[in-house]
Amino acid sequence: MTIIGIVLSMTLFTAVLEGAWSGLVFMRDIESHLSGEYHGLLQNVSPETVSKVRKLDSVQKTEEFREVGFAKVNKDSKSDPYLCILSADRKNGLMPVSVISGRMPKNNRELLVSSNMANSSNSEYRKIRVGDTIKLTVGTRSFKRKQLLNSDSYQKGEKLNNTDQRTYTVVGICQRPSDDLVSLNLPGFVALTTDDKGDGVTNIAFTLKNPYLYNHTVKNTPELSNAVSHTYLLKFYGIFSEGSSLKTVIDGLVLVLIVMILFGSVSLIYNSFAISVNERIRQYGMLRSLGATKKQIRSSVYYEAMILSAIGIPIGLLIGCAGIGITLYALSPTFDMYAKGTGCHIHLVLSPVIIAAILLCLIMALLSAVKPANRAVRISPIDAVRQSGEVSIDKSGRKAGEKALRRGHFYSAMAKKNYCRNRKRSRSTVFSIFLSVVLFISASSFVEGISKEVDNSIAQGTSADVIAQLYSKQYSEEINRLWDQYKSEEQVSEASMYMEADVAEKVFPVKQAYLTDEFIENTYIDNGQVNLNIGFLDDDTFKKLCQENGLSAKKYMDAEKPVGIIYNQQRYVDGSGKSIRFKVIKQNAFPVKAGSVTIGSEIKEKPWFETDVSRVYFPISAMKAVYGEDIMSSGKQDIDMSCQMYFKTGDHERMTSELDDQIKSENLNGDVIDQAESSMSMRMMVFAARVFIYGFIILISLIAAANVFNIISTGVILRKREFAMLRSVGMSRRGLRKMLKAESLQYGTKALVIGIPVAILISFAIWRIVSVNIESAFYLPVVPIVIAIAVVFAVIFISMHFAEKRISAANLIDALKDENI
Repeated sequence: MTIIGIVLSMTLFTAVLEGAWSGLVFMRDIESHLSGEYHGLLQNVSPETVSKVRKLDSVQKTEEFREVGFAKVNKDSKSDPYLCILSADRKNGLMPVSVISGRMPKNNRELLVSSNMANSSNSEYRKIRVGDTIKLTVGTRSFKRKQLLNSDSYQKGEKLNNTDQRTYTVVGICQRPSDDLVSLNLPGFVALTTDDKGDGVTNIAFTLKNPYLYNHTVKNTPELSNAVSHTYLLKFYGIFSEGSSLKTVIDGLVLVLIVMILFGSVSLIYNSFAISVNERIRQYGMLRSLGATKKQIRSSVYYEAMILSAIGIPIGLLIGCAGIGITLYALSPTFDMYAKGTGCHIHLVLSPVIIAAILLCLIMALLSAVKPANRAVRISPIDAVRQSGEVSIDKSGRKAGEKALRRGHFYSAMAKKNYCRNRKRSRSTVFSIFLSVVLFISASSFVEGISKEVDNSIAQGTSADVIAQLYSKQYSEEINRLWDQYKSEEQVSEASMYMEADVAEKVFPVKQAYLTDEFIENTYIDNGQVNLNIGFLDDDTFKKLCQENGLSAKKYMDAEKPVGIIYNQQRYVDGSGKSIRFKVIKQNAFPVKAGSVTIGSEIKEKPWFETDVSRVYFPISAMKAVYGEDIMSSGKQDIDMSCQMYFKTGDHERMTSELDDQIKSENLNGDVIDQAESSMSMRMMVFAARVFIYGFIILISLIAAANVFNIISTGVILRKREFAMLRSVGMSRRGLRKMLKAESLQYGTKALVIGIPVAILISFAIWRIVSVNIESAFYLPVVPIVIAIAVVFAVIFISMHFAEKRISAANLIDALKDENI
């Protein structure tokens, strides 16, 4: 049983460590593919700093993006007048550059242009294509004799200095580079060239030879002290910023996990050693009487622990690696779906940390042998041979079971006396069961809580299969044409278009007097009013929405005098993770004025594609009346429009591909989301997480069950002389069973009475740790508690039954002799 304990413990350590390490490497590969391999980025530094960074011993690779200059591509615009040209040194490929069409530039007369310039209605180079030649006046930005960089927003009165005429050939179109590389404050667009010395301002990306020491290295290296960290990648190296809530969650969960494994493993191995030593206590006494020293006895116990570890640890290591390897292989289609388009695949990656796990398991085995070894040398040879120290009965023990005996419950009374005869052994048994209950319930509670939150998140999301997102400065004919083309496709069962407009100085405030108290308590009120979200639905969807909510479509679809409708439900998750729903506008307040528009009524049924968000709806045909004539004008600087097209379709993959190609061919600014695949991917990832966590629970439960079985069965077998004496004075086998069942009920009941409340408290503590970073409600682990109760009594009764059969099969005379040598 000791070898089984060591094997199970090492298997659990190996499975957890190798599974976590393989997952981290997989996520690291995906993040490197999507956002780049760089660890840090120095922005707007001089050539001297670049040279110093290259020579640092701690730096492994570098990649430079030199600022060539700026060219005006939209003279009338103040928000995005410039094209910022960067010269990229791409030999190491640390920063991601996603080429949509064409290729990377090969010299300083070729350009790779960002798609937001090619798609923008503001750019003079709109509809630019690969192969086009453009002439640009390139220079440096300055304001009041100070050079402005790509991180500086537009300043009224700024100028271009040191200009020269350049001719470029467009060789490709790419996605806009990372925000770390090109600031969101940049008043314009981005293009990349290569082999250009630039104007002296450089962004340099770097990787470290030891990324695990990133924070220490950056803090203690002056040249890297101002680096922008690649936080999305570094977190998969275990590197977080100081005070990170995510780090708190991970550290807390890792601590709980380690404590669970250590408690379960140490308990099983220790109890196995203790029982093994107890079985041979007479043997050790005889060896002592023949001249063996205490040191020799202690060394023999430690030597046994070393031999058992030498057998159990390799077996556990192999089983753990094989188990997690097979699991990862079986789940690889699930993970491939998550990593779609990156070419990354999950597989078993051997971690150097496994050496620490081997040493930890060995140390656990040796530590578990310390107390049994000390007991073997402390007991005198005479007491060891007589085994007189096995039972110690105090005054309360002698009186134990008297009440049960007076009620005629003889077997219950005997069970109670047996419990008190050896309190150490009895408490050890109860503690082992208690530990098993706590481990199972708390781990199961954590899994179910997270799973329910993910299921709720998916359920509360949109029910659309495909979403096309488009951005423009006005409601264009291209958007209208795209909508008309795809809404009536044969595979499309339902389609809706939703639009929002951000028009400067155009807001729709509702006075506080019309708002519910619950909404006011959970919302920021500015000057006694709140600005509501205004959205526009295609006319067919709006008409259907009115009909579903029993409203007159004619009244609410007047394009000249529009009246809005509001989904009057808001969902809010409070600090304890509890989900709260409340109305936004008082039910008896309608119609309500919201700025220049009127909200005529509330609706209980929201649009089919919407999430749980309160919003005011108008038909698209009323957009001009709500916002004014400018909304349909081309290229207005103070208007930003977003359009989402939602589709339910039987072939989401084909539709996503076709829509994406259409948007690119029309040079529209937008993208397509395969929501059906995203939801499927999330569900598959939850399934994978359940497989891993329930695998952990099964291993922990096996350790716990083995521990309980070992303690109870061996404890009963060691009392065979006692049971033989009872049988010799007339106790039947049936009576023996009744007494053992009564003992089983005592062990199980005591352990459950203590274990269930403690497990609930630990489950609550785990939830508090997780809720620091993830909003969720606390789930009382009712099902795990019921399962734990059933399994505990099942394991105890099976253990007792196994031991009872062994005892009953033994010869009565041999049992009374109790020769365990």
